[in-house]
Amino acid sequence: MLLLIEFQDPKVYLVPLGIALILLEAVLSARHDEHLYEWRDSAASAGMGLVATLLGIATKAGTLVVFYVVFTALSPVRQRWLGYDALSAASAVVWVLVILGDDLSFYWHHRLSHTVRVLWAAHVVHHSSQHFNLGTAFRNGWVIFFYKPVFWLWLPALGFPPVMVVLAMSISSLYQFFLHSQKIPHLGWAEKVFNTPQLHQVHHSCNHAFLDKNHGGILIIWDRLFGTYLDSRHPEVRQFGVLSPPASFHPWTIFAHEFQHLGHDVRQAASWSDKLKYVFYPPGWAPNNSGQTARQLQQQLAAPETLAPAPERAKNAPAVCPNHPSPRLFFLSPMHTLTTLSQTLARLKKEGYTEDFNLNGAYLAGQRSAIQLAPEEFVVDQHFRFEGPTDPADEAVLYAISSARFNLKGTLVNGYGVSSDEAADQILRTIREQTT
Repeated sequence: MLLLIEFQDPKVYLVPLGIALILLEAVLSARHDEHLYEWRDSAASAGMGLVATLLGIATKAGTLVVFYVVFTALSPVRQRWLGYDALSAASAVVWVLVILGDDLSFYWHHRLSHTVRVLWAAHVVHHSSQHFNLGTAFRNGWVIFFYKPVFWLWLPALGFPPVMVVLAMSISSLYQFFLHSQKIPHLGWAEKVFNTPQLHQVHHSCNHAFLDKNHGGILIIWDRLFGTYLDSRHPEVRQFGVLSPPASFHPWTIFAHEFQHLGHDVRQAASWSDKLKYVFYPPGWAPNNSGQTARQLQQQLAAPETLAPAPERAKNAPAVCPNHPSPRLFFLSPMHTLTTLSQTLARLKKEGYTEDFNLNGAYLAGQRSAIQLAPEEFVVDQHFRFEGPTDPADEAVLYAISSARFNLKGTLVNGYGVSSDEAADQILRTIREQTT
């Protein structure tokens, strides 16, 4: 049996290797003008990753102790009912089994981290970047280490040596680092069994159709078995990020923003039942169907003609992804070439409109730059009107906006029932006046 003193976490080699690969990917991105990295976003990921790494080191011994207590306490039970004391770390079959067990544990830990709001508040950090690159792999939450081992307790309980379990967890983390790259193409048959960068891009996308999909670590078979798989060749353009972004590059804001939103919702809830539901129900849940969970959004996509219009959402809970305001296909009015909203957004980004604007009172707020533009500080260069394929009244307008003062170009999408206050209505009127 492996002893604690023999343990050496292979993840110690990940940091120098990871930094080298991140620098290589950043150089290739710049050389090919791909805009995979943005320095403030990367600095935020590095800050989050540094604290997470230190916390991971600090809690590793505690995790081993907890596993060892479970392992030893249940030894008599295993001997009586299973006929053995411990599984042998010298057996290749046992190693295969512990890797499979670890991956199954990760799947359910990861899936619940998306479907239980308090767990999502801890995990959202990893999804908060609107960029997808190797640096994102280090962008991890700071409290996950304190509860994550609970999902693995069944392995030492069955007799897998504690060090063996922790090594399996580290091997999974090493594998998953390489999933966070856009430089690796589709891998054919391998995507039927293994998680791949293309499949993981789907997981990191905030398109409504992509939410809560592909939770696997090393293997994708769990998603296929439990109904959360989505093919990486889905035709929709992927838009990375979350539905309610932190709108800041400050590490503390990135860490705390969803906990703050959760606390606000719990405080204003009318009953103890609603307070508990805010904590343990999926993100997006609200009383009286006043919110929309990922499942509800996807049901709306599947049968938009049979569902009632989405209810108006609170101002602090955007109904749509900042990069991709709706996953439904919309078409330009007849004056433009037939295309989709996501394709138009992708084209504008290639033309330099890389910022994503949201309404913030009487200003336009840049998600990446955190710059707020007053009406006199920007102009509308282009605008595109999209009509719903089943209802022409269901429309959105995409604005290509530039600011000479801040040397900034980006896009704003208005529509899909997004609510606004009087100040936001005023700036929308200003924008519309520039398009007439």
